Amino acid sequence: MCYFISLVVGGLNEEAVSSVLRVHDRRPFETPSKSIVKVLMDGERHFFAPAGHCDCGTVLAQPQESEPRGNSDAKLQREIAKLVRKGWTDAKIERWLKQKEDAEARPKPNRSTDSIEHWQAVLSDLSTQPEVSSVGYLVHFYSGDQRTELFSVSRKQSSMDEVLMSLGNAPEDTLMVAEI
Repeated sequence: MCYFISLVVGGLNEEAVSSVLRVHDRRPFETPSKSIVKVLMDGERHFFAPAGHCDCGTVLAQPQESEPRGNSDAKLQREIAKLVRKGWTDAKIERWLKQKEDAEARPKPNRSTDSIEHWQAVLSDLSTQPEVSSVGYLVHFYSGDQRTELFSVSRKQSSMDEVLMSLGNAPEDTLMVAEI
C-alpha cells in the first residue's frame, strides 16, 4: 500500500506539533498504531505527517532493489497475456502500453518537503519546543490499515545528533528516538 513516516514526540500536544509541522508543509494526524504504541515511553505520542496522501517515494525509506530487467519483461508479458485472455484487442493493448510508458516518463512531483535536510529541520524544530522530552521517527511500509497492522518495531535510543545522522539510513521499523 503506502509508506508512512511516524514522528514521535514526548511532552507536546497535537496542537503544538501541528503548529511546528505546518511550517514545514506537513499535516500531522494522530492515528495510534498498535505496533508503535507498544514501544512508546510514558508521555510520548506518534503522528503521521505526510505532505500529501502518504510518504511513498520518501528519501527516508531504504531503496528497494529493482527487478532485474529480464523479470520486468517477463512480468510485462504475463500482464499482456492476461489482457489478451480478457479479450483486449491489439490496438487497445498498444494504447495501454503507450500510457504506461508515458506515466513512467512523466516528471516526478517536486519533493521539496522530502529531503534529508528537510527532515533534519523538522526534527530539530520539534526538539526545540519548550515542553519536548523526546523526538524521533520511524518509517514503515503499511500493507493495510495503519491503526491495526501488526509489525515488529524496535526502539533505538540515541543522541539528537545520532538521530539526525540516521535519516535515510535507519532500518525500516526502527524507532530512532532522542531524549531532549
